[in-house]
Amino acid sequence: RAVYRRELSKWQRCRVRFLTDFAKSQEAETLYREELSLAQKLVADAPKSPECLMELALIQNIFGYQVRESGRFVESLEMLRGAIRVLTKLEADYPDQPQFWSLLPILQQNLAQSLSYSGNVNVAELNQAKTEAQRVEAKLAKIPEPAKKWARDTDKIESSLRTRDLECLGTQQQELDNLLDQTAKGAAAHPKASFLQAKLAALKNARAQQLIPRGRVDEARAESQEALAILEKLNVQAPGIPANRQLQAEAYLGLGGAFMSEGKRADADKHFRQAFALLEKLAADYPEAPHFRYRIHQNLTSIVAALLAQNQVKDALAYLKESQVVMTKLTSDYPACIPYRRLDAMVHAKLAGLLQAQQAFPEAEAELREGIRLWSKLSADFPQATDYRKSWAKDCGVLGQFLLKREKFQESVDAFSEMVRLTQKLRDEHPREPEFHTALAISHLWLAQVYEKQDRRVEAIEDDTKAIALWETAWQLNPRQRNWLTELRASVQHRGYLQLKLSKQVEYLSDLQRAKEIDEMLEAPLFRLYRIEERALKGNTTLAMKEADDLLQNVDLTDAEWHRLAVFFIDQSAKATDVGDKEALATRSLAALRHAIDLGYDRMRLRADARWLPIVAREDFRRLMQGK
Repeated sequence: RAVYRRELSKWQRCRVRFLTDFAKSQEAETLYREELSLAQKLVADAPKSPECLMELALIQNIFGYQVRESGRFVESLEMLRGAIRVLTKLEADYPDQPQFWSLLPILQQNLAQSLSYSGNVNVAELNQAKTEAQRVEAKLAKIPEPAKKWARDTDKIESSLRTRDLECLGTQQQELDNLLDQTAKGAAAHPKASFLQAKLAALKNARAQQLIPRGRVDEARAESQEALAILEKLNVQAPGIPANRQLQAEAYLGLGGAFMSEGKRADADKHFRQAFALLEKLAADYPEAPHFRYRIHQNLTSIVAALLAQNQVKDALAYLKESQVVMTKLTSDYPACIPYRRLDAMVHAKLAGLLQAQQAFPEAEAELREGIRLWSKLSADFPQATDYRKSWAKDCGVLGQFLLKREKFQESVDAFSEMVRLTQKLRDEHPREPEFHTALAISHLWLAQVYEKQDRRVEAIEDDTKAIALWETAWQLNPRQRNWLTELRASVQHRGYLQLKLSKQVEYLSDLQRAKEIDEMLEAPLFRLYRIEERALKGNTTLAMKEADDLLQNVDLTDAEWHRLAVFFIDQSAKATDVGDKEALATRSLAALRHAIDLGYDRMRLRADARWLPIVAREDFRRLMQGK
């Protein structure tokens, strides 16, 4: 009877969750494999049963997360892909029954995250997963509210609690409060039900963390204290439940955060230390469960951010050093877990920044070089992972700037040259991606900076020239990025200054003229519209048209400015002698008018304007004029 096996599968999954809460990861994995086998047999016996297929997908997703945490990304990805195939088929077969496939966006997001963590990133698959997640979310959003019984808010909140997704909880504050009230009533009615007490404490912890950013610190502190009281009692009664001990640590952290927001540093430090003592004891008791040590790192990082917001650099540095020790040990114990290796490299860069602020320059340089070494090792192990090489190049740039300030010119040149080498390879691999052109431009600019300091102006000009060409290309690939024009102008001006220093008058004047042209493109649209009209009146229609096209395609205007641009195009259409040119200019005029109307320009005024008479017969103009 399949119904019994389905029930067995659900209870097995519940048991796995308990094993996970008790940090018994090996036993949990054994049970996962049994559950997976059971689900696969259910599907084999009833291949068209949506309930059996959904059960299989759920197990594959949860098991995929479990094996990913141990660094087995290949196995994890196969699990997630299998789960997505199952739910995609259910979406196709049961489009009007979202209860069978509503988890599809979450699975696609999990796949995208796992691909980015894995090292050997399949960019096409990663982008497709993100696109599919958005598609299904949009589809689910269109389902009428009464039909959404499959997506209860309380279920989403409890899932967010388990995954510590507090950002998601923040968007569901009212639902969180409602669930907290319900749980409080249940816990009061059943004081011996420890699972209800633990759930109540977890909800209070979550609520406290959401209240602090809202400035309701007294309420946050009260919630954390109540959660702490519940958990202290629970952990005395049943000390062998690590999940509850972790919740107690989080209550201490919540209290510490409340005190820190009030500027009570001594009280904050006291509670932070109590939290870390609990987490360190958990990590020692359950060495096969790395997530306890990972939580120490996460919380230390949060404290560092809070201290830096208060400009407490010295204290932040102390906490960050502890975080680095934790991450280095995790990386050493779990070398196959790529996220740990990536975080370890990132911590070194942060640590270097704080050490610089404390004038500890030799230590800062050592940390930067160690971070670069870690990124280079990750890049060598996973050559397809562009993110690792981007981070490697970025840290080379940070090292180059650091060495430049210390006047270690040759070492600075070496660091920036390495940055150039890395970003150039990325640009060559992705020639249509503007970000790699801009990254390479910055690399050359920094190299030019060092050469200028050494009075090597010819070499500095060469690198400025390369940077200028790269800014030009990036801007051509994405002309709406006007800040790249600002960078281009600065690069041209700097090269012109160097040309002047070398008495290259012709080159200097050429750069001066180019900088002036870029300046014009960066002016406010109103000034540009005036210049377009003035140039057209003087017969310089080529320049006027070039600037008008730039405004049409790449700049956001007001409704009145769009109308003024439309008038320019329709006037030019009236003057054109070639039929094709007339039509093309009229089409541009209509495009500008459409933007004006979208922003609220009055159609009545347009209908009464005789300038549009030459195109009133066009179907697209008639459609545009429909409505008020």
